[in-house]
Amino acid sequence: MRKKITKPKRTIDLHGIPHSNVKQVLEDFYLWKGKGIEESVIITGKSTEMQKLVFEFLDAYDFKYIVWGDNPGQINVIV
Repeated sequence: MRKKITKPKRTIDLHGIPHSNVKQVLEDFYLWKGKGIEESVIITGKSTEMQKLVFEFLDAYDFKYIVWGDNPGQINVIV
């Protein structure tokens, strides 16, 4: 059986990033450096404020994403 070859997911870890810098970090990652990224993972940790900021960014730019119930500190972005 042949193994399906897929592009590796890229990860951005927001641990240690001040809330005031989150939007800029995400813009840099997704709008400038990340052109062509098909899937990625954003690590937010347990901070509900950090998660809210990420959701606002993703919704503003119409990104599609999934948060699995067993790990709410990880947001899977899909294109």
